[in-house]
Amino acid sequence: MGTILDARFKKEGLSSNTADSAVKALEDEIASLGRAESSSHYYEEPSTSPNVQLQPEQSLFKFINNKVAERKKSKRVDAVITLRQYLNKPNAFHDIDPLTYLKQRK
Repeated sequence: MGTILDARFKKEGLSSNTADSAVKALEDEIASLGRAESSSHYYEEPSTSPNVQLQPEQSLFKFINNKVAERKKSKRVDAVITLRQYLNKPNAFHDIDPLTYLKQRK
């Protein structure tokens, strides 16, 4: 797991089967971390009174907010996307400290 997290090596530092297993394990770990967090970072539409007349601009934003709320939110999908973005970025130079590299890209 440490090799795949090291920005100097990523999947290239592992054999094909080991790399696939490590990616799957890391996806599972990231997804489990996401489940442990509260979902408060997702937008939650403030409740409005049903008697309030919406202005045309507010109606437009309400429609957009409803569409966003309907979108499925999946910690697993978020984990896969995050990990793939990381793995598709160029590897770090071999002479760089991996912890410094990660701190700089936070």
